[in-house]
Amino acid sequence: MKIWRIILIVVSITLLLAYLLAAIIFVTPRTENRICSDLKVNVLDVEKLRFVTTQEIVTLLENNRIKYKGLSFAEIDLHAVEKAVKKHPMIKFVSCYQTPSGILNVDVKQRQPLFRMLTDRNNFYVDEDRLRMPVSTKYAVYVPIVTGYVNEDFIRNELFDFIVSLQDDDFWSSQITQIHVYPNFDVELTPRVGSHIIYLGSVNNAQRKLDKLLTFYKKGLPRLGWNRYTHIDLRYRDQVVCVKPKFTPEVEIQKEN
Repeated sequence: MKIWRIILIVVSITLLLAYLLAAIIFVTPRTENRICSDLKVNVLDVEKLRFVTTQEIVTLLENNRIKYKGLSFAEIDLHAVEKAVKKHPMIKFVSCYQTPSGILNVDVKQRQPLFRMLTDRNNFYVDEDRLRMPVSTKYAVYVPIVTGYVNEDFIRNELFDFIVSLQDDDFWSSQITQIHVYPNFDVELTPRVGSHIIYLGSVNNAQRKLDKLLTFYKKGLPRLGWNRYTHIDLRYRDQVVCVKPKFTPEVEIQKEN
């Protein structure tokens, strides 16, 4: 009885394999010979970013003389389609494929800016892959603005890592709107709430300095007022140095745990 059961299983598997092989041999060519009736562009992250439009993708294909409508899918060079679409400076990822209904789908994902460099000579985004990204004339995204003196190495390393740490924190990502860099690479921060400027100094040990400031925000400023000071200096260990509008220094000491 067990032998017949084994034979039945073997026969079933053989038939299934034969069916799959037939599907590969006979169905695939029919799919390739299907005529492309239309193009559909899917901007996968359109609800987050607005750098790319469907019409821009269509125009890119037209400018690169990529034909698709009325051709069989065997005649369409999907690699050439992806290569043409990737020429858009705001696109990070492209995938092309056909649907059973005969539509050529083009899925695109946009590049994600992390911060924006804005100086006398430069105006560009730096994306999440540490690469320069042009600024769009049609759409702007809310990211921290970086001004001052920077070089490529500082942008891609210390500064990038520091801004990532800000963006990973819900409070600091919404509080810090601008970062100014001095020639010695010390930085000062402009907060969203309050009329003060934050002197951070070096971005080394930035988390410890920001934790110290957060303690002062929670314990000191609600009592003293968010607009009491023009500058808050975090460069000194165990101290938060505050300057009033008339530049009379006051020192608030916060002991670290």
